[in-house]
Amino acid sequence: MAWTLSGDYYVDAVAGDDGNAGTSTAPFKTIPAAIAAAEAEASGYYDIIVGAGTYTDRLVSGNSSRYMCLKADGEVIFDASSTGDSAFYNGKFWVVEGFKIIDVEQALQKSTSDANRVNFHKCYIKNCADWYIDLTMNELSFYNDTGCIFENVGSTNLSTSHYARYFNFYNCMFINSWMPGYRDTGGQFSSNTYQPSANECVFVNTENNGITNYYSGPASVAYGNVRNSVFNEFAVYRDKNAIKRSGSALAEFFDTGNNGNYWEAGAKVVSMSFNTDISGSNMMSDAIYTLSGVASNKDYFQNSRMGNTRFAGTNNMATAYGYQDIASNPFHTAGGATWTNITASDVGGLQISASTVPTGTIESAVIDQGSVKVIRQIKTSFTSTELGATGISVHTASVDNKFPTRQTFEMRYGNTSDLSSTPYQIFDTSLPTYIDSNGSGSGDITFNSGSNFNFPSARYLQLKFTLRTNMTGST
Repeated sequence: MAWTLSGDYYVDAVAGDDGNAGTSTAPFKTIPAAIAAAEAEASGYYDIIVGAGTYTDRLVSGNSSRYMCLKADGEVIFDASSTGDSAFYNGKFWVVEGFKIIDVEQALQKSTSDANRVNFHKCYIKNCADWYIDLTMNELSFYNDTGCIFENVGSTNLSTSHYARYFNFYNCMFINSWMPGYRDTGGQFSSNTYQPSANECVFVNTENNGITNYYSGPASVAYGNVRNSVFNEFAVYRDKNAIKRSGSALAEFFDTGNNGNYWEAGAKVVSMSFNTDISGSNMMSDAIYTLSGVASNKDYFQNSRMGNTRFAGTNNMATAYGYQDIASNPFHTAGGATWTNITASDVGGLQISASTVPTGTIESAVIDQGSVKVIRQIKTSFTSTELGATGISVHTASVDNKFPTRQTFEMRYGNTSDLSSTPYQIFDTSLPTYIDSNGSGSGDITFNSGSNFNFPSARYLQLKFTLRTNMTGST
């Protein structure tokens, strides 16, 4: 395996062997072998680099004094459907980074005490019956998850003597999931439970499914908060008076009804759209973990436009499209798009059809957003081995490169589906789509930056992307 990360021990599910030394050239085959090797070392901090592959062994800590980080280098799938117990056992001072953890047989983790819980960073955890089982409660540790996606995670720990405390989430997304400590029968584990802190997170129910996504504890307990978090129209919030709200009622509560409670400052209810037919778009989808050319989960989470540890859900909600040959994709000919000198790539994506052709154009079908919406930004994903000479741009530079061009695209829009007589405007990719007082787009050389300008609003839009190999004026 070609490693992109460096560490103390290496694991390769395909070419490794547990009889090896665990080096980059002689990696272990299983993660437990690497954990045992690190725990046999002197006290310290150890990075275990886990190569792409599917792993099924339960991960157990036998030493509570080792600081350890298990880092995914490639698509690491931890299938915990046959561990016979929890996915993780103990793991004090552990961080698990970049794993996709699926189909957990029992709890995500079990520990001898709450001081020994694992922390997760930039992981995708899907289909998990319970968050944790602590055999004793010592109230010794804070549990912190950052940049993770939790989908279909439950909270069924039925022992009322065990309660949830000190869970902290930052920049996480919860899809059809319960919070730790609030079971699906409708109440907290016990009166000793403290609600989690969930700052700048996203809460989503895909329908009215009865899941309470977040609960706020009694007024006397000031631990949990949802500051700057967003809820979709089906997500449910239970306030400190045990009143559940969602949709417009929750929006009003956040805006005016919570009497200035700073624990909920900045929380909003928003409309969200998720396209499950996404590929190669750098948006939320299972496809991001299996897409050819995406080396690891970090390629998604470390998107430079988001900033370090920023998750897409804390930016404006977006609808994304990929390159699949399906009728619902308006950028493929199957969905009504028009291609000029464009072909589908063998490794995924759309590309110029021949090296002798300097440009290729993708004109989308007319996209119906369902209602009039503000169009704030259009992002694209583009890669090339010839940096600077290639890109997505309406214009090429002059021959002598006197006027180098920006990455731009064309868009036309309106509130009727027939846009054929509407002229295209030019905008910068991945930047705000402003329109000046004369109707020019912010990517056009005629755009008047000194005038009043606003975001366009429309129900229908159509996009045109020109791929170029002649950005510098050459062919």
